[in-house]
Amino acid sequence: MKNANLFVNKDILVLTSSSDIDRITKPKASLMSHVWSGVLKPKNDIVVVYNMANFQKLVNTFSLINPDFALLNMIPAAPNSLYASSSLNFEKGKVSLAQNLYGQDEQAKTYIDNLDAGLTKTRGTWNSYLPVNPLFYLEAGIKGDQLHNFLNDIPQITRIFMGMGESTASRLKAALSSVNGDLVLSMNSLEFNLYKPDFNFSAFVESTPELLDIILEELKESSLSSLIIESQPDKLTFGDKDLVLFITRTDKGLIISNKDGLSESSMLPKVENISSARYVGRKSIDINFIIDLKQIFSNPIMQLVISGVPQYKETGFDKLFEDLDYLRISGSPSSNLTEILMTCKADNTLKLLMDVILKASKYAK
Repeated sequence: MKNANLFVNKDILVLTSSSDIDRITKPKASLMSHVWSGVLKPKNDIVVVYNMANFQKLVNTFSLINPDFALLNMIPAAPNSLYASSSLNFEKGKVSLAQNLYGQDEQAKTYIDNLDAGLTKTRGTWNSYLPVNPLFYLEAGIKGDQLHNFLNDIPQITRIFMGMGESTASRLKAALSSVNGDLVLSMNSLEFNLYKPDFNFSAFVESTPELLDIILEELKESSLSSLIIESQPDKLTFGDKDLVLFITRTDKGLIISNKDGLSESSMLPKVENISSARYVGRKSIDINFIIDLKQIFSNPIMQLVISGVPQYKETGFDKLFEDLDYLRISGSPSSNLTEILMTCKADNTLKLLMDVILKASKYAK
């Protein structure tokens, strides 16, 4: 049996079979020597740091049980030197989650560069086409040719590409390569008439003129060809009795909407547009995604659903939902910020949440 050595000082106690105490207690690299050490700041409420390669292995294991878990791993295989951090903070009037990737070596740094390569800074190309307060909207700066290369490195996407016919795959590559600039998706309104949704949806793609021709060619050769209602030089009408899409070509790119008449001439005269919305303020970023929580929870149908929650008013859930303003996700794939904003700025959001939880616990059986 090996001898056991006991080392003691005022701070630590180590019981080991080794006589080399320096090798055990003095690691080659300290915690603060990592590239992600900057996230370990006292100002952060909760910080989680993890190795991306190990995270992907964990997701792959769970996806064997439930294939839906594969959606958490929609990026190329990460090197062992790639790390990620998530920093959660509760502030007055806001909950924020900052997520960042860090490369310990050149291989990981190159990986991060490639991850961001398919996106570019937004330019606000379509701002004048959008109403002042859409229900939700997504704005992203796209570099289509590099995005296609990135998608080819994702196993789940590669399998989809391999299942396509040669002509379809070629048109998809051409379509993505034609996109260069702002891509915007916007749900402008959502109403319920006798519980049947009536919505106004639009999409805007900054692209070269041939994108419409590529889409039309693909539709004509697919099983969806019967859904083509009308084809004009600069306009395609496509759909059925439940949903009709109008695709219009402009000098900036394509406009897609479920409402006819959405064009540059009809939209530009609007005085108020999304540029003056309360949640616009982050300029020139890769991705900007907004969900207007205030609009969602003020919807009569949503109010009816929420009111069915037991002790809805007694627990303070009603006030919490009334205080919700909007959710915003902004940044890039390698560095982004998720925020939930409240209309009330007086109290810390953690205090508001704890008050509701404590009240709800009294009614739990």
